Amino acid sequence: MHSLFVVDAAVRAAERIIRAKASPGEPQETETMLNKGHDAQIGDGLIDLCKERHRIKQHAEALGIFTNDRELLTCPKCGLQEDIQADGRLMTIEKDSEDFTDCGLRFVDAGDGQFSCPRCQTLIDAEFL
Repeated sequence: MHSLFVVDAAVRAAERIIRAKASPGEPQETETMLNKGHDAQIGDGLIDLCKERHRIKQHAEALGIFTNDRELLTCPKCGLQEDIQADGRLMTIEKDSEDFTDCGLRFVDAGDGQFSCPRCQTLIDAEFL
């Protein structure tokens, strides 16, 4: 299990290197950068691993699964907060919830590392891991 954490850390580091090679204003998605030929210094095996991780991450996000690339969000204004269900899907609960019932609202990615609270529209800076 420990080796999976090492591989994940290596893949994340490779993705940061790839993103850093992007010119300003250019989309910085990993798949885009990998297809532009910026992979000569990273190695084919790691490139394939990055592509596969990116594909799996997109699929997981489409299913509502939290991919652990940022801290869970809490709105400082209304107290709505994210939590993770036993099956890995994101849910939102009231700050003082005793039964942890998912209220069905989802924070909205507003771009530039910010998310909008679905209840009060407060912008929250996400802390990415």
